[in-house]
Amino acid sequence: MLDIKKSIATGWGKGQLYPILKELQQFSMGLAGIQGEIYFVDKNNGYDGNDGKSWKKSFKTLAVAFAASHANIAAGSWGWDSRNTIFIRGHFTEVLTTLPQKTDIIGVGTVDDVSMARITGTHIIPTPGTAYIGTHFYNIQFADDGASSNWTITNQSGTEFHNCIFKRTASGTYGITEDGCARLKFVNCQFLPDSQGGVFTTAAIKLSNVTETTVQIINCIIYGAIGIDCDATNAVNCLVKNCFIKATTLCIDDESDDLVIVGNRMVSAANQGTIGLVLDYNAFLAVDNILTGSGGTIHCPAETA
Repeated sequence: MLDIKKSIATGWGKGQLYPILKELQQFSMGLAGIQGEIYFVDKNNGYDGNDGKSWKKSFKTLAVAFAASHANIAAGSWGWDSRNTIFIRGHFTEVLTTLPQKTDIIGVGTVDDVSMARITGTHIIPTPGTAYIGTHFYNIQFADDGASSNWTITNQSGTEFHNCIFKRTASGTYGITEDGCARLKFVNCQFLPDSQGGVFTTAAIKLSNVTETTVQIINCIIYGAIGIDCDATNAVNCLVKNCFIKATTLCIDDESDDLVIVGNRMVSAANQGTIGLVLDYNAFLAVDNILTGSGGTIHCPAETA
């Protein structure tokens, strides 16, 4: 079981990390053995020849830590239903092409003025021979390093991002592009412009498979030319709830007409007088959304007596 004192967690994350750790402990219901191994990665002071089991013997790179955790879960029956934890500290410049299954990756410390770890790179997680199921990221800033999608994830299951920032550089087109993932979740995340105010030039979030299943986007701040672009034919059990979305054109572009859209606050540079310029959605699956365009503010769907 993960057992870390509040004072230590507060020191790592200036108060931001403790609620995350508390949530993880509550999820494990306080039962010993639910958590698996714990690994540590220190970009500045680590060494990949270490065992990664403490800060003093931390790994240096994410790739080595991910491989260790992934192999540990698969090594024997004790690990199959366990859940590992990797704490990471520092600014990593790595391209992620694999994920550690059933592992929480938690950013601690501070990079520049951000109380998070940071990973710079263009990450592509392809259809794997062995699925990287149930990988969760907490308290990490992701920065793209090219004119493409910061993340591209294909056919994964149970990938989650909590309290993470997706930061655009001068050329980023998407914050994340997803294809065929089940139980994908974004909670309390931010998709932010670059230092000049430039947003993700195509969309912040793109859902591109024919059928999307149980995607949840909750309590997020999203900036993009399009906020959320759902190109799916079917979006089964998919939810966008309590987000702030600022877009150049469409705040949400839902080609499936299946997204449940609840309690969002949206701003578009386009004129809301033509709804199709600012929002493409199924009004029968929407509740309590408010959108401001260049000509005023509307409720989506429109309130009726």
